[in-house]
Amino acid sequence: MILESHIKVDTQEVSTDYRRSFIHLIKEAYKATEYEGLVLSEERLPKPYTFSVVFKGTRDITSERITFSGDLVFRFSTAIPMMIGYLYNYLKSKSFVSLFGSRVLEKRFNLPMESKIPSEKVEFKILGAAVFSKEGGKLVTSLDEDIEEALNHALQVKMNYARKLLKDIPAFLPVKVLGKALKYTRVRHYGGMLDAFRGHLLLEGDKQVLDFLAKSGIGVRTGQGFGMVKVVRGWS
Repeated sequence: MILESHIKVDTQEVSTDYRRSFIHLIKEAYKATEYEGLVLSEERLPKPYTFSVVFKGTRDITSERITFSGDLVFRFSTAIPMMIGYLYNYLKSKSFVSLFGSRVLEKRFNLPMESKIPSEKVEFKILGAAVFSKEGGKLVTSLDEDIEEALNHALQVKMNYARKLLKDIPAFLPVKVLGKALKYTRVRHYGGMLDAFRGHLLLEGDKQVLDFLAKSGIGVRTGQGFGMVKVVRGWS
């Protein structure tokens, strides 16, 4: 399930390290709810939700700043529907009045139609960037490394965690990476640089598992704004 928020702020320039502002926003939204432990946990476990941000009317992007002229679009996605309600209520509330230290001028909300998983082979586009790590926490930094193993490790952890919160989460079954059109990149995050990947993945797996992946994101640090995907097409 996806919540799409169109937000107008009284600034047209933000840091490329913008994700931290949305992480703070999400933490505030889930305080004193049954998801507080999940969201506020300091454990570096892949979390069963993700988000992405698009700056409309982008004029310039440097290593430090993004300059834009329109709204920003904040999309939050999860396989746990109740989380959407809490976030919507917080974003709509009067207490949500600033972002990046700038005043929020307008807010509009939408629940986009979810993309159905059309088959057991699906091409996904990564929205923004995705981060992969092996069991033990070592980040994947090269296309020569086993992204399939890293993807499945994160997916299994997220599914096991989500099943404690929602009974309808399916059992984990491994997903195969049939093709990858990825590009290695470095992303500014919390004052440092993070190894990540942009592009497309062709995956094969159980349709319910692929649906969970589509809603919760791929890889690790999904709760920090990495790994959100959209369905491009299915293959027979």
